[in-house]
Amino acid sequence: MGAEGWGAIVSQLDSEQRARIIDEVAETFKGMPLSELRQEAERLLPQAMKGVLAAAQRMSVKIPDKEMDAIAREVVARVGGLGFLAPLLRLDRGLTEVAVNPDGSVWVVKRGEQDFEPVDIHPT
Repeated sequence: MGAEGWGAIVSQLDSEQRARIIDEVAETFKGMPLSELRQEAERLLPQAMKGVLAAAQRMSVKIPDKEMDAIAREVVARVGGLGFLAPLLRLDRGLTEVAVNPDGSVWVVKRGEQDFEPVDIHPT
């Protein structure tokens, strides 16, 4: 069956399904010590990826590889205690400061810059 045929059978991931997958996979990490979750985040990615793939198959949804990686990283960030801010804290992002205001808005300073700029990211 061609790629277009597979896409016709398996539905695309919507935001509600994405949230459900994240919740379901995050639940599988329950009971692990927080110190282990925070110190071993990169080592948890394969386990999170397996969980995301299994959940997607159970729900009969198609997730592109790049999005699968992003979802797995979001799961690891959530269970490690950094949640939606974790992607901003990666060294390769080139950020020097991250600020979260009481209203939930997030602002960052990029390396080499002086001014904060808003980021379109929200708590999950």
